[in-house]
Amino acid sequence: VEPSAERHEVSFVATAAETKTQLDDKSVIWEADDAIRLKFTKSEAVLTEEFTVSDGAGTKNATFKGSVPNTLTTDGGYSDNAYAVYPSSAMDPATGTVTFTLDAVQQVAPGSFPSGKNLTSALISLDALNAGEVENALMQNAFAIMRFTLPEHVASLKITGTAGLAGAAALDFDEYGRLAVSSWTSESASVTLTPAEGETFSTGETYNILIYPGTHSKLSVELTHDDGCKLSKTLETEFVFEAKTIY
Repeated sequence: VEPSAERHEVSFVATAAETKTQLDDKSVIWEADDAIRLKFTKSEAVLTEEFTVSDGAGTKNATFKGSVPNTLTTDGGYSDNAYAVYPSSAMDPATGTVTFTLDAVQQVAPGSFPSGKNLTSALISLDALNAGEVENALMQNAFAIMRFTLPEHVASLKITGTAGLAGAAALDFDEYGRLAVSSWTSESASVTLTPAEGETFSTGETYNILIYPGTHSKLSVELTHDDGCKLSKTLETEFVFEAKTIY
């Protein structure tokens, strides 16, 4: 911690992941109140800083601006590898560790996701950041995406696998800056979805749900009708869900 260190303003342009939190028709856009936290490392020390949207809200490429200590340089011993995480709340400001929770019971957002739920990350060069040369920090999805439509009168949808689909986990960065689960705090092999508005899902509406990547030996889907009747089907075959991929 360097509370008295002089600081300077820096910014970078972040390109939204293929599917972020808000969809405008088929384009992925940043929201005005979005924030990204960056992690910088030096020997055993960690420094994190939060960056907020200064320009480009409502577009796929937004400028995020923040301030950093003047001592934050590679010449000063910091690694050139800086890690960006959205939403910023997923990263602990003091330690730089990343934890996240996908609820086992969720309300869906038609055509999109609830704000702040699509965990993404990027690897950024510290030297390029200080030089103002980060123009295309591509945010990478940590989760896989299920996309579906439903018939009328469906009040809830439950998906059950044989590995974690939802839950709370700690995540680490791979060599490309993508986040992957390193350990579970709580793990749920099922996820239940309810409509965001009304008592049933809208017929013909496209819905998306975020799930943890993983391999399953079988998958069950259960629909609950608004009169309480249930319809279910189970397929016993291998299902592999990969990060960033839409199924």
